[in-house]
Amino acid sequence: MPNLKIAIKHCQNLRNSIKTLQENIKKNKRTPIENELKLRLAKLRLVREQWLKKRLTIEKELDNLVEQYGEKYLTAVNKYLSKFNPNLKLVKLNKKGRQLVYHLLINDIEARTDSSSISLKHSLSEGDKSSLALSFFLARIELLPDIAERIIVFDDPLSSFDTRRRNITTSILNRLAEKSAQFFLLSHDLNFVKDFCGKVPDCTNLKIVWSNSSSRFIKNDIELETMTGISKDIHVLRKYLEKGAISDIERRDVIRCMRPVIEGIFRLKYYDVVTDNEWLGNFLDHIRKCDSQSPLHRLKGSIYDTISDINEYCKTYHHSNPKYMEEQIYDNELRQYVTSCLKIIQLL
Repeated sequence: MPNLKIAIKHCQNLRNSIKTLQENIKKNKRTPIENELKLRLAKLRLVREQWLKKRLTIEKELDNLVEQYGEKYLTAVNKYLSKFNPNLKLVKLNKKGRQLVYHLLINDIEARTDSSSISLKHSLSEGDKSSLALSFFLARIELLPDIAERIIVFDDPLSSFDTRRRNITTSILNRLAEKSAQFFLLSHDLNFVKDFCGKVPDCTNLKIVWSNSSSRFIKNDIELETMTGISKDIHVLRKYLEKGAISDIERRDVIRCMRPVIEGIFRLKYYDVVTDNEWLGNFLDHIRKCDSQSPLHRLKGSIYDTISDINEYCKTYHHSNPKYMEEQIYDNELRQYVTSCLKIIQLL
């Protein structure tokens, strides 16, 4: 079916050409070229009439398509709307000129019956607008006959969504990814990406990084990327024992993780003994001074000695030591302290 925009453009161009010719005929009245201009005018009018008929045919075909698929499309849109926001519903679809106008119900109250009755820009929340837009897009994809051959790209689909809508969107996109030939999801929300990748087999996670005055894609460990606090520090320690380190910068990062890990476990387990503004040296003081009734009493002896050794070792490479960047790090020694640290957090 010819494109309606092309037909409209042709009609407009022909109308402008006819207008120009008419002006030229007036200027050249009773001259030798008047008849030639009139002949060209007649031909242009005939061509324009043909394009007007073609445009009318296309518009009628579009009307038939709206009538044929409109109900099916509305049903699909409302199916997704009911998941994102059951308070919104489309009840009618009309063609108004070159626009499709949707009748919208909000809480079963008719809120929009034509394109000028109400502005959705000022009457819906950002989450509701996103729900509508995403529902339209998902409905269009659902009605495609060859989705298995399609490449689908979603760019940050969670804009302004609350937790419930986020979870629904994740499930819908998971199913869509399984059906399509190739699926791309772009998002700034790392936790959403983690949830999505966790449900899709053979999912490749990439990250855009700035390098040498340009951006490029690199493989990204989304599990590590979304870790925080103690979990991330423990991961760094375990990774060092498994794969080692290739630079002093990596080794210093390993040393940096040891004290926060022990402090974090201490605060979680002995929350009623230590305070948030106390650190590992303070915890050692508590152990050393506690009586037999204290829950810390069982940490006296070898556990206390090991924690104290780790604390003194970490101090050497702490920024409070003016020469900490000059202190050499030995892998064998660091490996022993990391191993001791991981054992201690199990004993705390």
